[in-house]
Amino acid sequence: MELEGWKPDKVAFLAVLSACRHGGSVEQGILFFEKMKNIYGMDHYIVLVEVEQVICEMPFQQNAVIWCILLQGCKMYG
Repeated sequence: MELEGWKPDKVAFLAVLSACRHGGSVEQGILFFEKMKNIYGMDHYIVLVEVEQVICEMPFQQNAVIWCILLQGCKMYG
């Protein structure tokens, strides 16, 4: 989009972040999130909050290890 002179909007970023999430491209998704926040002044924290829902819906009992991994990722990526 940017190469063609278009400014991405929240819908475009939501689509990209969702694609990264579904494709397992966490690092790329974080880069897009930072770009969206720092360059375009937008955020989509709701996409990141969905992680909690996914953990709560796992087909097995959640434990401290799962939540620690989530928190370590949050700490690592700010």
